[in-house]
Amino acid sequence: MAEGRLPAGFDEPFHDLWRYYLMYCEGGFRGGGIDVAQVTLVKR
Repeated sequence: MAEGRLPAGFDEPFHDLWRYYLMYCEGGFRGGGIDVAQVTLVKR
């Protein structure tokens, strides 16, 4: 995989959607509308 490139199969519409998703999340974090919780699952 070339540096800075998406793997084969990730087309332009996916790239655009992913960028929009990241901007949406960043806005939510900055505005306080999205909280982050980390959960670790343990198999017994």
